[in-house]
Amino acid sequence: MPDVDIIAKRQPVQFDKLINVLKGVLFLDQKLREKQFITFNLAGNEYGIDIQEVMEITVMMPITIVPKTPGYIMGVINLRSDVVPVVSLMNRLGLGEYNYTEDTRIIIVVHDDIRFGVVVDSVKEVLSINEENIENITATDENQSDECIYGVGKLGERIIALLDVERIINLKTGG
Repeated sequence: MPDVDIIAKRQPVQFDKLINVLKGVLFLDQKLREKQFITFNLAGNEYGIDIQEVMEITVMMPITIVPKTPGYIMGVINLRSDVVPVVSLMNRLGLGEYNYTEDTRIIIVVHDDIRFGVVVDSVKEVLSINEENIENITATDENQSDECIYGVGKLGERIIALLDVERIINLKTGG
């Protein structure tokens, strides 16, 4: 028959290991439910784009206007010998005109092998938001610019409008 003292001495060690394993699983589960976003300012509001769709961030550069493009397409830039279309988020979201500053940036995004830039007032940070803190929203018929925003992320008092990269350039709507 096993010695009771030996079993009693082993159990706390086993429980400690089990507790550490469970803590690790809970931490991993929480990390798996987090999404990371590049956040930026635009017309005094905070927005985010899924970091997995961001290729790079560059300073503002000359944009060549291309005739007969949709009004929200500002033109194209020459990015290391690649021609990249640039979208005016201000126009696309119905926010008015840009006030360019030294903080103005172009975020280069890629979706389904389509690369384009979006002009923002300034880039803030990379932010992790747990999926539980993301509320989906749908576009209203009155405001079609809402179609670019798929949800809002809530972090304390902060509300971050989360953009659907696919819809910014009308890949879903075919427009």
